[in-house]
Amino acid sequence: MKTIEINNKDKIFKAAIYVRLSKEDGDSFLLGKNESDSITNQKLLIMNHIKKMPEIDVVEIFEDDGYTGTNFKRPGFQKLLAAIREQRIDCVVVKDFSRLGREYLEAGKYIEKIFPAMGVRFISVNDDYDSFRSRGQADNLIVPFKNLLNEQYSRDTSGKIRSALSVKRKQGLCVSSFSVYGYLKDPENKNHLVVDEYAAAVVQEIYKMKMDGLSMAAIAKELNERKLLSPADYKRDKGIRYRTSFKTHPYSGWSATAVSRILRNEVYCGTLIQGKRRKKSYKLNVEEAVCQEEQDRVENTHEAIITTVLFQEVQRLLKEDTRSGNGKMIYALAGKVYCADCKGSMVRIVVPSNGKKYAYYVCGNYKHNSKWCSSHQISALKLEEAVLCSIQAQIAVMLDMDKALDGIDHLVWEKREVKKLSAQIEALDAQIAQNQRLRMEVYEDLKSGLVDREEYESLRKGFAEKVILAKEAKKKLLEEQNTLVMGLNEQQQFLAGFRKYENIQELNRNVVVALIDRVLVEDSKTIHVEFRYQDRFASIDEFLKSQGMKDYPHEINEEDIVFR
Repeated sequence: MKTIEINNKDKIFKAAIYVRLSKEDGDSFLLGKNESDSITNQKLLIMNHIKKMPEIDVVEIFEDDGYTGTNFKRPGFQKLLAAIREQRIDCVVVKDFSRLGREYLEAGKYIEKIFPAMGVRFISVNDDYDSFRSRGQADNLIVPFKNLLNEQYSRDTSGKIRSALSVKRKQGLCVSSFSVYGYLKDPENKNHLVVDEYAAAVVQEIYKMKMDGLSMAAIAKELNERKLLSPADYKRDKGIRYRTSFKTHPYSGWSATAVSRILRNEVYCGTLIQGKRRKKSYKLNVEEAVCQEEQDRVENTHEAIITTVLFQEVQRLLKEDTRSGNGKMIYALAGKVYCADCKGSMVRIVVPSNGKKYAYYVCGNYKHNSKWCSSHQISALKLEEAVLCSIQAQIAVMLDMDKALDGIDHLVWEKREVKKLSAQIEALDAQIAQNQRLRMEVYEDLKSGLVDREEYESLRKGFAEKVILAKEAKKKLLEEQNTLVMGLNEQQQFLAGFRKYENIQELNRNVVVALIDRVLVEDSKTIHVEFRYQDRFASIDEFLKSQGMKDYPHEINEEDIVFR
């Protein structure tokens, strides 16, 4: 790079004022303000200073409001560099060194190398620094020293902010810049979420459509046809200063991805899960994912939009193979039909014959390779009729059970279940503690030479995996226990579900999702229906027997269904 010497003392400099404020520095993101007070004050301070300098003519002002000083890829700063390269300006004026940047090496490179090489005069008002009137050795010491202090300040600030945010997250306070779709920031407490009635109704409708059997693409299409604003568009329409790198049109519309995010977000149950991502370094604008165990999860932090039971039902649906033939409606038994022999999924196919179309289920493995299994072909219509008959019989038994329970104090059953779950949780705690202790002991064995490195790694990995599995099992039991304690126990939920479908005459997606785990197909005449809640049924059945209730029909038909 060619160095340009500045010798003309009568030269008129075309100056650019550069101002910057990070989110941590001030109030740049207050709603309804185009710029922060500190940005305005920086401009006023600089303008008052250069009034005394007739050789400086301010031609442009560049600003970065809400950008960290550790990253030099700021839009305003990049425009400043472009203006320098185009020779529109040859002087840069800032309030102090920290406004230019807080990264020691990078800031020093611009002040001591790049700007001088490009013939640019650099002035820092509060630091009493002017490269055109250099004080030699004094500036050579002061400039890098102050830049080093600015970087240290940035490091300390980053650590304090991370610590403060971590404390808030663990307390269940919302620390995100924007509220998730369906909620608004509480006007009286920015760390608390309140329900946005309009958006919450859309969220509830999305969950309903999913339970009704629509695919995520079909849900997005339906919302777009209704002209409902997508989450990003809705935020901007509400006047929220929301930015996204994915925006390519004035209105982006709903997508299957946007629907998926809503269906998978536990925030709608009243639970905050924060700290999913973090910056690798205060110097880098690069994020990394945080493992689930290190994330901050706090329940009951705000009003729920959907129930926990509904959320769990939808999560179960999302894990199933529910591809549909027409890309819109999901068939009633989609993702539920399996081959009894190879346990692979059955595939729904449509076969034309004599001007009509007939639907069949065939073994997916057989369809892929006839050597892997046999076809197990069965008429879709006949299968649906058989499953409907099985459901009707199951409902009759469950309603009889419900009547039997009406004469008994439900709290007795609930307390018994909570006690049983507590015992299971205690056993898992003991298992976790034991494996953690064994993991530490094997490390001591490595240090003492009782095991070599390879044996140590294998044993350590084994104990760690057992701890993870036990913690996952414990989490499920705790969720089940909380559900019972809160009065939303499974017994009440699934019996209420059976009452809901008491008079069902036609098979639909809702009833299949609510009551059936899977349907096993033996051949064209024999199927086996596995219902959900079998463990709950057995528990209540045992309880009723212990209470002397032996007269209700408590046999559930689990035999194979044979039909002609």
